[in-house]
Amino acid sequence: MRKTISNRYFNEENALDHIKDTDIISSKFAEEDSEEGCLWMVRNVSFRDCGFSTRYPLWIAEGFTLERSEGDENARSAFWYAKQGIIADCDWKGPKALRECGM
Repeated sequence: MRKTISNRYFNEENALDHIKDTDIISSKFAEEDSEEGCLWMVRNVSFRDCGFSTRYPLWIAEGFTLERSEGDENARSAFWYAKQGIIADCDWKGPKALRECGM
C-alpha cells in the first residue's frame, strides 16, 4: 500500500532512509552540518514540489520521480548511483548531480 507524506520538514540525518512506495509532496529536506543525506536507498518514491538543501539527497535511489522540485547549492552529489529515475521541471543548483546512474 502506498503512503503519502506532505508538508513536512526533515532535518535529521538518515530521516527517511530505505523508505519505499511513498509519495512525498511539498516537503523540505535540510540538515545542517550533516555528513549523510536523509534519503539513502529509497525505492519507488515520488517527490513533488519539494526543496532540498542537503548533501547526497537521493543516493542509490531506485524507481523515483522528482517533479517541480529544487535543490540549492548545498544539494550536491544528488543522484549518485540512482536508477530508473525521472526528473522533470526541476531547478537544481547543487554541483555533481549525476554519477553512475542507470536504467
